[in-house]
Amino acid sequence: MARFNEKRTNPRKTSNHEGGLAFTLTPEMNLYSQVCTASLQPKFYEPSTQAQLSCLRAAISKVDPELVCKLAVYAREKMYLRSVPLVLIIELLKNFNEGNQAGKRDPKLLKKSTTRVIQRADEITEILSYFAHANERTSVKKLGKLPNALKKAVADSFHKFDEYQLAKYNKDGAIKLRDALFLTHPKPLDEKQKDLFKKLVDNNLAEPYTWEVEFSKLGQQDFISVNAKNRAFSAKWEEMIDNWIEYE
Repeated sequence: MARFNEKRTNPRKTSNHEGGLAFTLTPEMNLYSQVCTASLQPKFYEPSTQAQLSCLRAAISKVDPELVCKLAVYAREKMYLRSVPLVLIIELLKNFNEGNQAGKRDPKLLKKSTTRVIQRADEITEILSYFAHANERTSVKKLGKLPNALKKAVADSFHKFDEYQLAKYNKDGAIKLRDALFLTHPKPLDEKQKDLFKKLVDNNLAEPYTWEVEFSKLGQQDFISVNAKNRAFSAKWEEMIDNWIEYE
């Protein structure tokens, strides 16, 4: 029987919430695991979105900022996640502003990463909305004093989108695309883009050709019979499918 050379135990061994065997992850793997499995929707083992956000915040604060930026880009470009990359960016910015993040701050990397995770026009308003939420801002000026990295990234992101894309996601939310335009002052690259920004400000964007818009208009029409309505909807589907195939 060994008296001094005791059996080695795994220091990472622990138990989960149900009392089963588990192993402690490194801070980096813990963050990656949370990002991969995050839905930001209530789940059986995580009863609220707020609980998931709290875990993400704690994990982000323990990881090098460069890795957080790269993970945000990876999650958006390779995993095709939309909400979590925005959360990673905003929580990293928040930690820096509050002095809670260890590691070197790289404004250029933050700006570049933020621009890359914004790949749809509605993600402009989503990231600004989450900024207000994360910083518990509810007043009229809830988007005042935006971090420079966020402000410049949002401004640059406007250059990615044409009139169709801006019109498609120009929703009537608490924060609108025109609000983001006023806040960040993107500089038009040419006269065409200058006119486009003016259309957005004036709420004069061309109506987008999307199935939501087309079927909404069709649904408001009166038909002489149910069969006539069904034929009209079938014809519209065929028209839009043909147009999409031609566009591709």
